Amino acid sequence: KSTLARSLARQRGWRHFCVDDHLGEYAARGEESGGAICAKHAGMSLSEFWMRNPKEQCEELVGFYHEVFPFVLSDLVLEAAASDVPVVAEGIAFLPELLSESGVDAKHCAYLVTARPLHDELYRVRAWTSQLLEGCEDRSRAFQLWMERDNLFAQHVRRQARNSGYRIYEVASVDDFARL
Repeated sequence: KSTLARSLARQRGWRHFCVDDHLGEYAARGEESGGAICAKHAGMSLSEFWMRNPKEQCEELVGFYHEVFPFVLSDLVLEAAASDVPVVAEGIAFLPELLSESGVDAKHCAYLVTARPLHDELYRVRAWTSQLLEGCEDRSRAFQLWMERDNLFAQHVRRQARNSGYRIYEVASVDDFARL
C-alpha cells in the first residue's frame, strides 16, 4: 500500500506524506500531552506489547491513533499548505472515523484493505518484521497475535469506512495492486 501511494504521488508529480515515517515522534508527543495509551505503550517491552490478546491490542491501536491524530492532522495541514501540489497521505493513522469527523469528503479518500492471507504473507517477508518481534519469548506466537490484531483492525477500518461513505478497495493478491 505504501509502495502504491509513493508510486501514485511520483506519477502525478504530487507529494507523499507517510504517517508511519513519523510514528515514533507522534507517540512521544502523545505521551507528553497526557495520552494514556501512548504512555502505556512507552513503558512496555516488546514481549509485553505483542504477547497480549489481539482484541485488546486492536482496541488500543484504535485508541492510540485517536490520541496522536491531532499531531498527524497538524503535520498534514502544514504539508498541504507548503505548496499548491496535492499530497497523497497514507498510513493507518488515517482512521475513517477521524477523517470523517475532520470533514474529509468521500471523493478525497479511499481505503486499501489487504486480505488476511496476503497481509500475513507480505509481513512474513518484510525485513523489519523480525526486528519488531525481537525480545519476544515466542516470536512465532507473537507474529500470530500481531496478524490477528491487524485482521481485527482491518475489520474496524472496513466498517468505519462504510459508515463514513469512503471507498474501500479489497486487495487479495499482488496482482490486485497492479489493477488499481
